[in-house]
Amino acid sequence: MTVASLILALPPRVEDAILRDVVDAGHAVLARVTGAQEVVAAVRAASASPLHLVIAAGAATLDRVVLAELDARGARAVAVASSEADRRNAQALGHHEVVDEGASWREIEELLLTVRPATGDRAPSGVRREDAIASHLAGDAPDGGAHRPQGDRARLPAGPIRSRSPRRRGDAEDDGLAQLGGEVPPTASTRAALIGDAGSGARRRRSWRRWGSVRRPRVPAPLRSVPREPKEGLGERPPGKVVAVWGPQGAPGRTTTALAIAGEIAAAGRSVVLVDADVHGGTVAATLGLLDEAPGFAAACRLAAADSLTEAELERVAQHHPSTRAPGFAVLTGISRPDRWPELAEGRVSAVLRACRDWRDHTVVDVAFNLEDDEEISSDMFAPRRNAATHAVLRGADHVVAVVSADTVGLSRFFRSYVQLLEIVDPSRVSVVVNRVRPSAGGWDAAGQVRRTLFRFGSVEAAAFVPEDREALDAAVLAGATLRDIAPRSPALVEWSRFTRSTLLPPEDASRRMRRDARAARRGSLRRGAAHAGEDASGPLRL
Repeated sequence: MTVASLILALPPRVEDAILRDVVDAGHAVLARVTGAQEVVAAVRAASASPLHLVIAAGAATLDRVVLAELDARGARAVAVASSEADRRNAQALGHHEVVDEGASWREIEELLLTVRPATGDRAPSGVRREDAIASHLAGDAPDGGAHRPQGDRARLPAGPIRSRSPRRRGDAEDDGLAQLGGEVPPTASTRAALIGDAGSGARRRRSWRRWGSVRRPRVPAPLRSVPREPKEGLGERPPGKVVAVWGPQGAPGRTTTALAIAGEIAAAGRSVVLVDADVHGGTVAATLGLLDEAPGFAAACRLAAADSLTEAELERVAQHHPSTRAPGFAVLTGISRPDRWPELAEGRVSAVLRACRDWRDHTVVDVAFNLEDDEEISSDMFAPRRNAATHAVLRGADHVVAVVSADTVGLSRFFRSYVQLLEIVDPSRVSVVVNRVRPSAGGWDAAGQVRRTLFRFGSVEAAAFVPEDREALDAAVLAGATLRDIAPRSPALVEWSRFTRSTLLPPEDASRRMRRDARAARRGSLRRGAAHAGEDASGPLRL
């Protein structure tokens, strides 16, 4: 049996679950630490070889500095993921030896001892790393940490390693812990002390109830939809806003972005309708799991041609997409076959958008990629034009979201089509959203690389950089739901929500909760003032 020299850097509940099995297996526990700095210090101070670590996969414990120190030391590490964010952090850093929190010690031990780490200055072949690291997960680069001599490394004191949890008086747990600087096999007293510590850890660590050491970003909580109010002094309601989502050819994520924007607008408490105006065949219905035998947008266009399109008819032809975590939204599904594009004539599309402005607060339109002017290739000036619907939406939109894929091919296609877009839409009404930002396609600091490329070759400043989250998006499509319903803490959803609330929604929507809290605070202060006034009135009369 191979006896390993271990350094544990785990949350207390995970450590308590495996510590008994670690001691029974005969392994030596050199240190029990928490946080990236303590991990680096313990690795530098340990002289045992080979060295093994069982470390939490969260960003607070596993980062670039820790991985660089492990590679320089030739140490083997297995990361324990307590959440999906921890697994993404390890994956972005290129660390593939990851197990779930509920894994047994046998599974961890098998993965930990499969490849024996190399010693010396040579990096171990068994530790797999990737150089591509996401910029939002990467910390400060180590200043030559992988090549520093041993004499320049700060060492921990020679005393016993202090446990992370506060120890009560009378506990003799330190007597069984190994000293840093040498590999001490566990004795009978050591095993008893460690097992006793594991048994009492649950009683002494009641404050560690929250899972994980990293707070994952969250999207704002949904607000209840409120009815539209008329303008002051007028009897009519203010017209709604139209947001067009466009992108070049090659599927950069137009439909996914339109779905996310519509869902976030609905979550902000505003009524919204999602329109699929793709003349080459829409995919909104298939993505949301809706029926598309009778396209709602084509039916609305026919009603507009007959001058009979009313809010009641829009309610009839539209489908409602429910949501479990936020208010739902209406959907006008697109044509299911590309040969039905003549139903989406330019005048009809413009009339439907005008009706949607009076029907909903916001109208999000998913348009086709092609911006070519059909008049240049057609000898019949009065024939219907296929791309006229796209031109009508872009010209009539209050804001245009241009989606670009964060890869070489996507950027090349965007630059060629973006020039045509600016001939139709004023640049002040265009916001560029970079989709599917990932280190595998953009290299080191993928978001920074794309940002510099856009500014250098097109003088374009992107408003949002949406990270790749393929697993969550696939799960949403499989369930026919929005990303907020399936993965409310997805990093892609967090970025879409930030962009929607800061760019597309009016300022009063972004601060609605702040105003509500302010009103509650004012009411509380008024009640306190009234109470103080009552006390003064009931007090003795002052002469």
